[in-house]
This record gives sequence, structure tokens and C-alpha cells, in this order.
Amino acid sequence: MTVKRVWMAFLLGAAVAACSKDTAGVLQTPPPLAGLRYFDAVPDTGYMDFRVVDVVQYAPNTVRASFRTGGNPQGITTTFPPPFLSVQAGTRHIRVFLDSTNLAVASTVMFDTTVTFTALHNYTFILYGSARAKTLHALVLDDTTLALPSDTNSTVWVRTLNLAGGGGAGDTTGLGVPDVFVTTAAAPAGTPTFASPAYLTKTAYQRVTIGALSALLTRTGTLTPVTVSGALPAGVLGNATTEPIAGALVKHTAMTVVILPRSTPGASIPTAFAAPGVIFLVDQQPPLTAP
Repeated sequence: MTVKRVWMAFLLGAAVAACSKDTAGVLQTPPPLAGLRYFDAVPDTGYMDFRVVDVVQYAPNTVRASFRTGGNPQGITTTFPPPFLSVQAGTRHIRVFLDSTNLAVASTVMFDTTVTFTALHNYTFILYGSARAKTLHALVLDDTTLALPSDTNSTVWVRTLNLAGGGGAGDTTGLGVPDVFVTTAAAPAGTPTFASPAYLTKTAYQRVTIGALSALLTRTGTLTPVTVSGALPAGVLGNATTEPIAGALVKHTAMTVVILPRSTPGASIPTAFAAPGVIFLVDQQPPLTAP
């Protein structure tokens, strides 16, 4: 099963439910729905589980999320970027627990909040801060669907989200607030695609010509590179029999370049990251091509 088909299996769940009947033959209409995905940006703790706890249906969860991942949505093991899952619109109660097979540990609440979701909007729920210092916070992004340009347009949308630090005396990442170049070139040149993206703030999307794109970071206002960069996922073009997979080579894809800090030294996390880095989230899939 392709990545695209896995995502569609999640997102079309509501449509399937809308066509089902109970034993009395009464059509079951789903409630208003939004999309929700989770992302773990906490650099100093282990696996965590994210759950909607106030409703049973359309209450997406993810388990065994670790730093720089979205975990396993609905318990399905995956290495893919986290997809948007159907969540019942309205005010939802979300809790984050430690992940464990030990009930006493698994019932430990790391974070507790409520979030209001508007129907037909997609949301990214990001947990960040320090578990050790008990200063965890949630950043909830409303990811508006982008209007598609003409079919002859050969661009993708890219934005950035700086979770690595805001510079100043308290910034221990060594990055300051970097400039970001999204380019096919091997080295940054000219004007940055995103100049000094503010800490905890998503930038506006920029349209970038499709290609083998990388995100290159430099010191603010310079072309001096920092050792944080990464190639955007290429994706796969669709055709009459195969659906496309979002990526830098597939027009109308939308992605976020997320800038992240290093792991906290000595933290109990599955994978220690010794330096800041970038990862990529797919915000919008390209149009379907197969019947």
C-alpha cells in the first residue's frame, strides 16, 4: 500500500461512516469534522502518547511519539510524516501521557489542555518545551488548505517553523535565528527564501519551482552556512493508474520545514540528536490523478 493510500484510508474514514447503517436501517451521519495531527518537539524525555479523551468517535490518537516524530497514528507503526486524522469539531480535551506497558507509568499525565477545532480545517498539535523543567506547552497551527494554481504551474509551497530557539542569552542551540534557503543549489546564494523566521511562528508559504530541493540554513544576514540542512522528500509523480506521493518534484504539494534543537544531553529519548536539525511535514497532498 502506498503512502498516499494509507493517508486516504484515514481521511476517508468519515465518508465510509456516513454511508453505514445500524440494525434499524437508519443512516448514521457523522458530526462536523476537522483534521488533526500530532508532533513531538520535546528534546528531554522518552516516548509519549497523545489522546483526545472527551469523545470516543473521531478522537485520533498517536502512540510512542518521540522527539522529532509524530509517533504511530491510531497505533499503526509508520515512519511516514504524521497524517491528518478526522477529529470531531468543537472543543476537545487532549492529554499527553508517558508511553509504557506499566499501567502506573502509562497513566502519568505529561500535558493536559483543551483545543477548539473548526470543521473542515486541518490542525497540527505540537508539544514543545522541557519535560524536566515542567515547562511543556502546546503550539496549535491552523493549516489552511491552499488554493491550487493553474495546472501548468510547476511549483510547490514551502513554509518554515522555527522550534529551535529565538536567539538571545537563553538560546543554547547555537543557531540564533537562522536564514533559510530552499534551493536546488549546493550552497546558499542571493536572498534567503525565509529571512530569520521567528521562534514558534509559522511563516507564510512561498511558492518554489519544483526540483531536487534542499533547505540550507545560514547565520542571520549572511551566507555562512550552519550544519543544519536537509533534502526535501522528492515524492512520486502520479499517472492514470497510480496516485502521486507528495514531494518537492510533485507540483501543488505543500510542506513545512521544521527547524529543531538538539536533544538535551543525558535525556531518556529513543534517539539522541547531537545537533540541531530540520525535518519536513507534508501539509497538503497534490491532486489525485488515478480514477
